[in-house]
Amino acid sequence: RPARGGLPLAAQQVRGRLVLQGDGSPVSEALVLLLDQERKEVARTASTASGGFLLAAPLPGTYWVRVQRIGFRAWETNSPVLEAGATWTPTLTVPDEPYALPELTAYGGKSLCGVAAGSADVMARLLESAQTALGLAEAGATSQGRKFRIQTWRQTVRPDGTSLDSAPTIVPRQMSGWPIQSADPDSLRNWGFERGSWPAPRDVVPGPNVGPVFYGPDARVLFTSWFLDAHCFSIAKPSFKGDSTLVVRFKPAKQAGRAALAGRFEYDLRSVELRTLVFAFVRQPYWVPEGAGGAMRFVRLADGAWLPAWWRMRAPVPAANARKGIYEFFGYAETGGFVSEALQADGAPDTAATAALRAARDLGPPPD
Repeated sequence: RPARGGLPLAAQQVRGRLVLQGDGSPVSEALVLLLDQERKEVARTASTASGGFLLAAPLPGTYWVRVQRIGFRAWETNSPVLEAGATWTPTLTVPDEPYALPELTAYGGKSLCGVAAGSADVMARLLESAQTALGLAEAGATSQGRKFRIQTWRQTVRPDGTSLDSAPTIVPRQMSGWPIQSADPDSLRNWGFERGSWPAPRDVVPGPNVGPVFYGPDARVLFTSWFLDAHCFSIAKPSFKGDSTLVVRFKPAKQAGRAALAGRFEYDLRSVELRTLVFAFVRQPYWVPEGAGGAMRFVRLADGAWLPAWWRMRAPVPAANARKGIYEFFGYAETGGFVSEALQADGAPDTAATAALRAARDLGPPPD
């Protein structure tokens, strides 16, 4: 994915602070979006413990600042005209308006295509909650404050998940970004979530370096207008009485182009907090069984921070049948990882956060 650098020199900036309407307390761990006049996102960040945030506008002009918090209504305001190199330093007073989802049975499993982001529709609200959680998780993964130690692995597996390697390659390191490789949304729109093609079948050594490169989604691409237009969404019924998981499934619409996925968001029904994202690559060759795709589990820490706690992505690996001149399925090239330890800003272990992250890791992969 593109490297994350500093703000460009002489950029137009919004350097603000969020406070709650009423008591004036700071609004931390909010997703703050900068939208242009066409309502297209041009920058994003998460507010700090003091409610502060910094956004850079690519060009002079008037923008909208949108504030999204999990469990609360989104709020936005427009900026004054930002002249070249100017900085706007507002203190924005955000209404504290929690929202409750209306009765979900009215949906009855029907599929909605082309959901409009930001509308009052219940599906749009659920997608907004997922966008907020993913955006905050991405911000947490790239935070320069707290640090998280992770362990990542790489292996080749059978469809049932058993390893074809003598031992997976496990690497301990520090989390420094979104854990699943993605790409710029405009690039994904043009060439889809896989780039390249499968060569004509031939004798090859089975391995992960044959065929296209696969990319996963991130917090930006899943909620672009073109992705929402190209997919249909439905609310799944609870699997059993007392089930506290709310599932929103998505699949390509008829007019979807190359950039299409199938998958689901899983929420806690009571808090509408996103817990899991599962996605699958579609329109694969005939020899690829179901299972190519990825999954992520998320955790909300005690201080309100969100973090990806566990992740996995699988791409198909072929073997060539020289006699028949065709590809056959060999296995999946699997990469994954989990957060093994959380550290405070001073480097001291954060035992409570580590325990919460470990609990999510121990749940293992979501069911297919």
